Amino acid sequence: MLTRSVEIHFTRDHRRLEHSFKQFQNFKKTDYSRALHAFRDFKKNLDLHLELEEKILSPVFEDKTALCDIGPTVVMRAEHHKIRKALEELDSKFNVSQDTSDEEAGFLKLIEEHSQSEERVIYPVIDELTSYAEREAIFSKIEELVRGKSAPDMPDPCREGKNAYKEHV
Repeated sequence: MLTRSVEIHFTRDHRRLEHSFKQFQNFKKTDYSRALHAFRDFKKNLDLHLELEEKILSPVFEDKTALCDIGPTVVMRAEHHKIRKALEELDSKFNVSQDTSDEEAGFLKLIEEHSQSEERVIYPVIDELTSYAEREAIFSKIEELVRGKSAPDMPDPCREGKNAYKEHV
């Protein structure tokens, strides 16, 4: 039986997003129109990635670890806010100037540090503490959200009590 892995899936998605951002940077040197299209694609895919983490992975992690008001998911959400803000600043500047090197460097540093934290802590812990059936439920929710079916948020164990996630599966 093939077991799906949150760590493998989301780490691969990090690499895909990094590649997408590099495409934007490469196109920026030669073709503004293609660079703009690549940036819009990157931004859309990053937004989806962050939404999946916040709506699906965070509640599972918090349920399994009982770390709600402290811990990695609190840090993750704060970093997501910084990432979104930095991305908006980059977007605004790119709309008026192609010289976004400083903004790109700061954005990449933020993304790299954030990705490393998730890959070292959040993803492996979820894989370790969830059963096969729970991971299948996680991936079903991911697929629903990706298909645009507006998957409901996973139960919030910090507000609904421990094991709220289990009752939802």
